[in-house]
Amino acid sequence: MYEHNPQITLEVVDKVDIIIPPKGADRNVDVELILDNGVRVKDKTTDTPLYGGHIIKAEGVHLVNNPVGLPNASNEFSTILGNIGDKLYSITEDLHAQGVNRIGDGGRDVYDNGNYVYINGTNQAYQDVYEVLDQKLMVANINFSKLPLANNVTEFKIDGYNGADNSGGVTGDTNVSVLINGHNLYVSYKVVHNGSGNDPTINHLVLTKTPLVSHSFASNTDNDQDIYTIENGQEALALIYWGTNTGDVYLGYDNLQDMLNAMFASVSFI
Repeated sequence: MYEHNPQITLEVVDKVDIIIPPKGADRNVDVELILDNGVRVKDKTTDTPLYGGHIIKAEGVHLVNNPVGLPNASNEFSTILGNIGDKLYSITEDLHAQGVNRIGDGGRDVYDNGNYVYINGTNQAYQDVYEVLDQKLMVANINFSKLPLANNVTEFKIDGYNGADNSGGVTGDTNVSVLINGHNLYVSYKVVHNGSGNDPTINHLVLTKTPLVSHSFASNTDNDQDIYTIENGQEALALIYWGTNTGDVYLGYDNLQDMLNAMFASVSFI
């Protein structure tokens, strides 16, 4: 057992590499560890150092083994939003509110009660799954940050109904190999675009280091269903965002790699 302070006890559960996340990502306390080899590991808030040692678990502290190379802090997601934010539509409903688990309309008929999210078949409130930026971008770190089932997620599902009224189209793909900031990753996605009238575009994007087990989605533009089957313990970065108008399609419509390069420009990966 390793003691951080009188309130927190850390327990060694396995020998692997560990990462100490920066403040504001997965923890809000300072951390200093003394490993069994005598190495002292001091916290740094300006970067995310990797150390050999043990996975540490403790109530009140969340130290995560993260070999994926995906962004994990609020400022990283703000950078993504800044890169593409002028092309995004801002949902009119409060996605930060206590207990919110769907988008009724979203403004401009984006949804007809859609964007429900399920983890292993259980519906989740947004605040328990997503970080929401500017009502434009929703970010979930699966098996990585604040999901209540963070250690055994095997299915991430989005469901409900869209406002497209059977017009427009659905674009999607699974386990597309991409290169982002020097990292070989896989992207799976779904886009509903060119819906009835002036409906904003609905974009779902999931990034993983290794291929997903499976991915399926509804082909009807009124149906928001999108199911990602994940290997137990596999980390994934899920993004949901909305285009400003019927012509704004960002995934798989022109050039997927170019779109990802634009989104993740200047994002520092672990």
